[in-house]
Amino acid sequence: MAKSVLILLRSSPYGSINASEALRHLNGGVANLMPTAGLFMEDGVYVLRRGQTPGGSGMESLEEKLGMALKLTTTMPDGSTNRARLCAHGPSLAARGLEPGALAPGIQVVDDAGAARLLAEAGATLLF
Repeated sequence: MAKSVLILLRSSPYGSINASEALRHLNGGVANLMPTAGLFMEDGVYVLRRGQTPGGSGMESLEEKLGMALKLTTTMPDGSTNRARLCAHGPSLAARGLEPGALAPGIQVVDDAGAARLLAEAGATLLF
């Protein structure tokens, strides 16, 4: 079985390249047949908002990369399906006044124990 990778994003969507790079690496993991998950915590949960835009920041919109991360599917050598699992940290959502319904469809909300499980199960973790 391929090693799994966890992309952990704690940065806001705009103002730096962290969020864009996190999504690029997440999509790259799936495209390269690695079991891949994304855990969005702290200000990183804003990346998962439905219909978010960069406004006048001069940054590229992340909506397309997020959509790709939610739809990209590959077939593993054993014939199983490989898709990214995208998870929002529930306490981070609550601290920012965001409801799960404000997120793009397909996002799973996890509590502290769920976040700890994702971190423990990952073969490698990339921090953004």
